[in-house]
Order: sequence, then C-alpha cells, then structure tokens
Amino acid sequence: MFNNVQTALDRRFNAWNDDREKFIKAMIFIMHNKQHIINMGVFRWFDSGDIQGIDMLTDINRIAKATPHVKHWLPTKEYKLMSSHNLDIAYNLTIRVSNPSRNKSFKGSYDYVSAVYDTKVKGSYMCPAPKQNNECGSCRACWDKSVEEVVYKAH
Repeated sequence: MFNNVQTALDRRFNAWNDDREKFIKAMIFIMHNKQHIINMGVFRWFDSGDIQGIDMLTDINRIAKATPHVKHWLPTKEYKLMSSHNLDIAYNLTIRVSNPSRNKSFKGSYDYVSAVYDTKVKGSYMCPAPKQNNECGSCRACWDKSVEEVVYKAH
C-alpha cells in the first residue's frame, strides 16, 4: 500500500532469495550479536508479509535452531503450508497460524493459532496491546508454546 513499505519488503525478500546461505548466516550473526535481541530474548518474523514457501520456512527453522537463546515467533496465514510440511520445528520457534476470517478460530487445527475477534474468547489469551500502537510491552504470549490461541481485539 505504501511505496516505502513495499520497497523494504522487496529488499528483505531479495536478500533472502539472492543468497539464502548468506542470509541464514547473517541472521544467525544478528541473533548472537545485536544487543536488543540478546536483551529481549525474542524475535518476531514478519511485521508485514509472510512465508514464501517451504524453502523459507526451512531457513527460518535453521536460524531458530542455531539461536537457542532466542524465542522466535512466526505469524503466518500460510495455513496450507503449515498443514503439509514435515519439518522438525525448533523448540524455540512458535509458528502461529492466523485465521484470515474475523471471529473464527483455527484452534484444534494447528498447534498454535491466532485470531481477530470483536470480543474476548473464553479459553483463549486476549492480547493486551492497545489497538492504537500494537506494542507487546512485556507480554510474550505469542512466543509462548503453552498458549494455544492468542486473540487480538478487532479494530
């Protein structure tokens, strides 16, 4: 929608696509050396965009396995890919399959899911982030494998 966002997405995709091994090594280096990631202990894949297939999922999984000190959260709407892969997912990589429909859940269909609802959902974790800034603060539910479903308030 915005040119600067699309340019950044294209740049990141091309960095991965042009030399996957270099990208993997660079991401592992960043995870081990960037103070912000070391201090927080968490990393979110994709603030916009999504997995581009099994090769990208495999590479993200390799990065997670090589950085056990970091909890990785991978939100995705690539539910068909999540149903068909047979990867041994790293223990520190939480892949949350997001339902593309409002007020509907994939709970029970995938290990970890997220959904957007108009109201709270019994038995699910309600994201506490204020809708105006969507900042996680100290919340780490999306990275937490003990949380099956995270619900985001519709806005």
